[in-house]
Amino acid sequence: MPQKANYILWLASWYPNRYDRYNGDFIERHAEALSTYLTVKVIHIQLVPPDTHLPVREVKENAQHTAYIYYLKAVEQGNIWQKILLQLRYMYCLYLAVNELLQQYGLPRWVHVHVPVKMGIAALWLKWRYKLPFALTEHWGIYNKYALDAFEKRNAWFKWLVKTTLHHATVFAPVSSYLGNAMLQQVLHASKPFTPVFNVVDTTIFYLQASVAKQSEVWLLHASTMNHPKNPEGLLRAFQQAYMQAPQLRLLMLGFAPEHVVVLVHQLRLADVVVFEGMQPQAVLAARMQTSEAFILFSNYENMPCVILEALCCGLPVISTNVGGVSEVVNATNGVLITPQDEVALTTAILAIANAQYTFDRAAIAAHAQAHFSYAAIGKQLANLYQ
Repeated sequence: MPQKANYILWLASWYPNRYDRYNGDFIERHAEALSTYLTVKVIHIQLVPPDTHLPVREVKENAQHTAYIYYLKAVEQGNIWQKILLQLRYMYCLYLAVNELLQQYGLPRWVHVHVPVKMGIAALWLKWRYKLPFALTEHWGIYNKYALDAFEKRNAWFKWLVKTTLHHATVFAPVSSYLGNAMLQQVLHASKPFTPVFNVVDTTIFYLQASVAKQSEVWLLHASTMNHPKNPEGLLRAFQQAYMQAPQLRLLMLGFAPEHVVVLVHQLRLADVVVFEGMQPQAVLAARMQTSEAFILFSNYENMPCVILEALCCGLPVISTNVGGVSEVVNATNGVLITPQDEVALTTAILAIANAQYTFDRAAIAAHAQAHFSYAAIGKQLANLYQ
């Protein structure tokens, strides 16, 4: 049996890589935060199309944080047998990756699973084979009946793996209390203690800009994937109603804008006051947050959006629907919570921002957020999980 070594093994179902650099970037930031306290080694297996030209393995190495990315070529899943074969190939690749790490470094002190499907299977094996304790962090927003890919719609294998991983986890650390309670109700159907660990923010990028010149326009900011859960259509309709009463309003939208969203802007005659900037690096997003009047997220459902935490660290008030774990971080001192799909309420909140009816203390918002969501704060909280 390999000897125990002083590192934490992270099994990440999602993780940034050369094929998809945004895949679970919030998990990478968690790893970076923890690595200031403990040595972390990450394993991630990325499925890629068969014609992709990438190495079998890639190593991303930092001071105390090393990620081992394996690229597994997938095939067309035309029938159930091909799907089963792909699952078996994935598990065999995972088995080889874990064994290689154990042979090189020894047994970890702890194992930490990020997203139980599919990495939960390796944590279960390590607990059975070597009696290694493991922590579980779920990031997925599927434990919501409104989600198009909701947990209740998943196949029996998916449900079994989530339930078994959750049941056997030594520590359960979802990214919000809302998510923890939803999983216990929908998956485990029983109680289990948990410790929520919020997403982490790089506060060297997202911080309060000391002095910002006042503008004649009132700029609002939205940043998302602009897909169904984010409800950009409802946001635009509500913004149009507010703009008709407050022509100084402007809306900046960051992220990939689907064609129908761009078309809707023109149909609503907002092309002169709604600006699309596409996908942007974090530094650009932070700069936009530092010069905006409010951040808006009008989602149908959410979990714990990183972008809200980033806005708060910039001292930017947030207008958001009261969904998922948002109410755990947004309240009357730093924003406005409204009912999902209530476009009238959103219009009212936007007009209140335009007319300076709120008296938010941006310095206090930033100070509180940085104390709770920084690398130091979240890293320490993660390290304490393994005590």
